[in-house]
Amino acid sequence: YYVGYPPELFDLVADLEELHDLAPDPAHRETLDKMEALLRAPIDPEDVDRQAKEAQAAVIERHGGRGKARNGGAPGTTPVPRYAQE
Repeated sequence: YYVGYPPELFDLVADLEELHDLAPDPAHRETLDKMEALLRAPIDPEDVDRQAKEAQAAVIERHGGRGKARNGGAPGTTPVPRYAQE
């Protein structure tokens, strides 16, 4: 489940590489409904997504804003430890 995107459903026994999405098949509607109910029982995924994005934005601002973050190294990577303290 990704907030803002259609649900996905894969048979992880027959399709380990998740190449065949079963979610659009009406035969799997009941399974999708059950899975969504299980997801939503403990959390509201939209609320969690909003909170995470707000927290990420706050971290970016604490470190000088988006422009500085974009120019601070390769995106998606963790800095080399000796540079992390600088």
